[in-house]
Amino acid sequence: MSASLIPRPINCTFCVETTNVSTKQPKADSINVNIKIFHGDKVDEVIQTHSTVLHAVPRTNRVGFNDAPIRSRSDMFITLSRIANANHILKSLAGHGGHVNIAAQIRLKDQPETVIKDCIFRGTALQSHGETTYESYLVGVANDLVWDEPFRVCISETVAPKALIVFKFNIVRPDSDSAEPDCPVGVASLVLSTNGLFISDGEHRMKIRKLDPSEPFEEQLAAYLTEQSHEPTGSDAILTVESFLCSTRFTEDNTLHSLLNWKNDIGPLTADRRRFQMKEILRKFTFVSEIEILKVTSR
Repeated sequence: MSASLIPRPINCTFCVETTNVSTKQPKADSINVNIKIFHGDKVDEVIQTHSTVLHAVPRTNRVGFNDAPIRSRSDMFITLSRIANANHILKSLAGHGGHVNIAAQIRLKDQPETVIKDCIFRGTALQSHGETTYESYLVGVANDLVWDEPFRVCISETVAPKALIVFKFNIVRPDSDSAEPDCPVGVASLVLSTNGLFISDGEHRMKIRKLDPSEPFEEQLAAYLTEQSHEPTGSDAILTVESFLCSTRFTEDNTLHSLLNWKNDIGPLTADRRRFQMKEILRKFTFVSEIEILKVTSR
């Protein structure tokens, strides 16, 4: 399949302005959103043409591919969705109020004490420098907590096969003199890649382990990672996140990954069993989405 045969739509840059239309009350009755569309083949050219209007307007990448990519790109978007049964880890705050936030870091599976720096970006914006830790917004303490916050992860090909996200859950007490959170009250983790294959796009549920403030966090994290991984039950404190891989270097499609790595996974096609495995991969390959094939073969 040739990428040149697929029509390429015109790129559009959107500029969104918000206006507070209420001046008589301290809180706005409504918010007006004005959208301006700028047409052009390349975003840089559009910004240069309309440099005054688009000055300091944040740029974002499209989440996903609607066509064969023309530039190399490797992003994974993680959305902090919600926590169910949070009271299991927040019992100390029962009846006392307070707020909760989530701190996320990229670490290594074989060296969980190692934190990958400057690889996390807030939202989908194209910041020049990444952050080492993603700090979510504060939400009020409740049994079910909701965030729906996205952030972007950019990691190298050497880090990707052994990367995991570690989530720490912090509390800020209303009676505290400091805005700094207490020691983490819980931890969860999500492995991003197994044997070179990224986790599938969609929803992922993780059991949250309650932490003992008297023990070092790194030791408790290591113990959590060595525990047998079972599907969390309905009574556990559960963190739910959503992932979406937008990359020309990696794939979350198992069939495409198997085809690209057949020499390592299957080996020489000298035995009947290996030839049968290869035929099965080719049979499933017809069901791989076209855009998934295009984005990986465009690298």
